[in-house]
Amino acid sequence: MEWIDIRYVIWIVIACLATAFIQYYWMKKRDSASRPGGDDKIEPLQAEQVMKHMAYHDVLTDLPNRYMLQEKLEEAIENCSKSGKDAAVLYLDIDRFKSINEMMGYNTGDAFLKFAVQRIRNVIHPEDQLFRLEGDEFVVLVQGTDEEEAVELSNSIIQCFARPFYLHHYEFFLSVNVGICLYPRPGLEEQSLLHSAQAAMVYAKKQGKNRFHLLDQEHYEHLNQKSELELELYRAVERGELGAYYHPQICLETGKVIAIEVLLRWDHPQKGVIGPNLFIPLAEENGLIVPIGEHVIRQACLQMKKWLDEGSPLQFISVNISARQFLQSDVLLTVKEALKESGLPAHFLELEITESVMIEVERTERILHDLKELGVRISLDDFGTGYSSLYYLKRLPIDRLKIDRSFVQDSVNDLSDANIVRAIIAVARSLKLEVIAEGVESKEHLTFLQQYLCDQVQGYFFGEPFPAEQMKEAVDEIEQMLPMYTMNYRQTEASRLEEEFRLAKQDLMDLLRQQQGMMMKIEKVEGKFIHTLCEGDLMYRLGFVSEQIVGKELSDFLPAEKAALKLEYYERAWQGEENVLYEGSMNGIYYIASLRPVYRQGKVVEIIGSCVDITEKKQVEERLRKSEEKYRLITDNMSDLIFMIRSDGTVSYASPSFETVLGHSPAELHNQQFIDYIHPEDHHFLHKQFQHMSRTKKAIVLQFRCIDSAGEVVVLEANATPVFYTDGKLRKVVVAARDVTEQKRAEELVRKSDRLTVVGELAAGVAHEIRNPLTAIKGFIKLLENDQVKPQYFQIMMEEMDRIEMIVTELLMLAKPQALQLKPVHIRGLLSSVTALLETQAIMNNIQIQLEAEERLPVILSNSGQLKQVFINLLKNAIEAMPQGGNITLSAYASGEMLCVEVKDEGSGISQERLERIGEPFYSTKEKGVGLGLMISQKMIKQLDGQLTIESEVGKGTTVKVELPLQQR
Repeated sequence: MEWIDIRYVIWIVIACLATAFIQYYWMKKRDSASRPGGDDKIEPLQAEQVMKHMAYHDVLTDLPNRYMLQEKLEEAIENCSKSGKDAAVLYLDIDRFKSINEMMGYNTGDAFLKFAVQRIRNVIHPEDQLFRLEGDEFVVLVQGTDEEEAVELSNSIIQCFARPFYLHHYEFFLSVNVGICLYPRPGLEEQSLLHSAQAAMVYAKKQGKNRFHLLDQEHYEHLNQKSELELELYRAVERGELGAYYHPQICLETGKVIAIEVLLRWDHPQKGVIGPNLFIPLAEENGLIVPIGEHVIRQACLQMKKWLDEGSPLQFISVNISARQFLQSDVLLTVKEALKESGLPAHFLELEITESVMIEVERTERILHDLKELGVRISLDDFGTGYSSLYYLKRLPIDRLKIDRSFVQDSVNDLSDANIVRAIIAVARSLKLEVIAEGVESKEHLTFLQQYLCDQVQGYFFGEPFPAEQMKEAVDEIEQMLPMYTMNYRQTEASRLEEEFRLAKQDLMDLLRQQQGMMMKIEKVEGKFIHTLCEGDLMYRLGFVSEQIVGKELSDFLPAEKAALKLEYYERAWQGEENVLYEGSMNGIYYIASLRPVYRQGKVVEIIGSCVDITEKKQVEERLRKSEEKYRLITDNMSDLIFMIRSDGTVSYASPSFETVLGHSPAELHNQQFIDYIHPEDHHFLHKQFQHMSRTKKAIVLQFRCIDSAGEVVVLEANATPVFYTDGKLRKVVVAARDVTEQKRAEELVRKSDRLTVVGELAAGVAHEIRNPLTAIKGFIKLLENDQVKPQYFQIMMEEMDRIEMIVTELLMLAKPQALQLKPVHIRGLLSSVTALLETQAIMNNIQIQLEAEERLPVILSNSGQLKQVFINLLKNAIEAMPQGGNITLSAYASGEMLCVEVKDEGSGISQERLERIGEPFYSTKEKGVGLGLMISQKMIKQLDGQLTIESEVGKGTTVKVELPLQQR
């Protein structure tokens, strides 16, 4: 199958879009031309020119694009053959252009590109051609030139970028890199002309930016070899020519091979075995490293599992992970799948990462922690050659450091390299990391590393990497030859014990240094107390360092007065007193010290001191003291009552305002039972409230009555807040109260006034409602006096009399106190009887009542007579709300602990303003009436511990919902 250049596909798409645009534009022009005064029709030739320009030019800068460049390159190559002169391709890349887009936005970036294009045009010759490829990359094509002119032009382009760019009141400094490729040149193919210029630009950029590079003969050959090798590498992956070799890693303490590193080799059919230093960088560039790396991880896991099944004592297998594979692929998923496929436990696999992954430290940290949670070991390869930050060693979950071979190889001859190796070993051991050195190629290397207690080694001194089938023989040979080259066991063991003692001492000092307090050791030498140890975070916060205290007396670093005071405590401890305590302060830091004598053979030989920072405790105490003073001053001068009651009911504090409000002085109330000052009728109420507060641990607001010194009742409104011990027991109750006696009296007067007002308004409404039928009856009587008798007159008068009787009955029902007689009520049967009663009235008004009730509704304990009256009133209201007829839905259902009944009509609805006034004693939902039906309904439902709510919308009807409790009363 032939490969299709993606650029031609893009060109075809652009051409199609341009064609569609031109056709649309031509049709619009044709339509406008057909109308009077329309434009002339576009000629087909003109449309073709516009389409061609769009396909071959950049939209932003109007420069020729990549497709035009391809054609011009072909013309330039042909002209070179005819004229015998050179052509030059200058590939330009602007540095830091991306930062302009990110900081200032794409509009500013587009404006900058236009300025840049103008500057380049100002320095190139009129006959030179400028093209924009993409983004910030441009090409200058120069014909009939030579190497000297091409270099001079490149320098001019670089210099034109040296001046700052001014955009939107900002000043920008940017640079440009130029790659130069001249044609014809030996080994340079026509189709690789642009690619070669780009390669030269990349090389210039790597050399430090803001420069140019001219592609020479050597570079041409290197590019050709690289292209050839890249093509062969693709084929090698397909053919399986990349194979795994293994190199042992030896533990110097035991002399045993403890691990194997996987190394990749290319078994080329013509060139033989090719080392990774030749093809791995190429695989990194083209992305092949990702599938190659995944394959190596799978093969390593399978091979390690096979060795373990054969009884191998290997502890783990080590696999190198490239930075690109680590950051651009889902390495965690790859490892999980490889472990699952092979059945290898995760702790038998080690991944070696290089310091180059630290360029994305946050992502690297996240991935490494995920791998560690899986159980995989992590090794940092080539330590000391990249981003060697000790901060990363502290932050990242690394198990092992690998010293780069470049330091090891010269460590026996170069003092600097030797010092670096020793320093890396010391850092690793201090951080509790394993350390391995690679590049061991001689006995001297081995002896040097063993002398400085390197944990493991690896190198060609132990043999070349070997295929998997030779592993057992190679390991046996290494373990047999190692004793001949290693140091004397006793000598090594002594060095190791000495190092372990040094590390243990260092660990102890680190531990003391990291503790928040301070540890001291004091000895009495010739009658003087000398500090032999002092360490801890508190020491530094007091303003000291260890050197100021160790080996010194108190008077050497403390003022004489403080030193003399502390000497007394030192002397008490030296005399054998246990746990001598004292407090001190320095530089605003407060501490408490404990001194304890240490005995040897019944005699005190030293004092151990331990100090703890109590600054925060002191500050809290001081804040509490000041706060108490401030709030006591406030409470002493305020009119409200502030008092505290202990858990046993006695008063621990009472503000002076008690004497003003109740006539009792604070001294009189102190330690007295507060309940003795409460009105006897409120004792039970207060007891229940305080029990509730103690149980819920929440503040409460309540009103209660007190008896003042004159025997008068005083009403207090109080906010009581409980305070508890850490074990949850009540400690005290803080109460803030105010005298509301006068307010309660005023509210009672208002309440009585409101009742009179409501009665008056209700009476007025009733009088108005009764007057209407009485007036009608009076008129008919006049007609009868004049002998104007008609049968319908008597019918009308009887209806008006019935109306008066109904109003009087409702009034009597509202006013009459009724004792509730609660009996089991089947709500479905009750609703059926109500529906039957009003069915005739509904039919006469063209209304259909639909009853929708669940079959097994629970029985409620209620008053059936009252409920029946409620639903009759509600259904009557619904019927009267639909003079044009319609449907009324009467539904009943259980919801939680409530039984719900809804009456829904299709009437004209009620406005929000009227809806808010429903339930007032003189307000009705009808144009006539006093609203007694709703008042009676609400009163009855309230007596039954229920609730009545109304929802309505103008033009959409009204829904009245009655909720009744299901629980037994």
